[in-house]
Amino acid sequence: MTTFRSKIFITVLAAICFLSFSSAEAADKMALAREYVATVPVENEVKMAIEHMAQQVPAEQRVLFRQLGEKSIDYNRLRSEAEKAVAETFTENEIRAMTEFYKSPEGQAVRAKMPEYDKKMEPVMTSILQEFVKKLQENKVLPGMPSGQ
Repeated sequence: MTTFRSKIFITVLAAICFLSFSSAEAADKMALAREYVATVPVENEVKMAIEHMAQQVPAEQRVLFRQLGEKSIDYNRLRSEAEKAVAETFTENEIRAMTEFYKSPEGQAVRAKMPEYDKKMEPVMTSILQEFVKKLQENKVLPGMPSGQ
């Protein structure tokens, strides 16, 4: 084999090895992402949000509201997209750490208490953001925007 052909062969072989390694690394990361999403199911968050919204609907429409939410949301797609987002956003070590935390008793307690925390913070966040919008309007940063939005 000539030196030129040898260099091409080595370059192609190195590229194939790199792609194989990268592909295996990506598969490992997706496996970690799947484990994290299984530990912290995104569908639970959506179901809790639907239940919260259902409380805002007239009582006689709540059953239908819940049924439509259950039937119209593609939970498989949601889970798959969450897995991709986790794999693309976080490093392998970060995914491992998040999974380990949420599998721990402390992590499970945090998840259980998060809706209570969110409920307590919602009026505070709304008030603060309304005050911010008011200041923006007063300073004509948002002209024409009605108050209270």
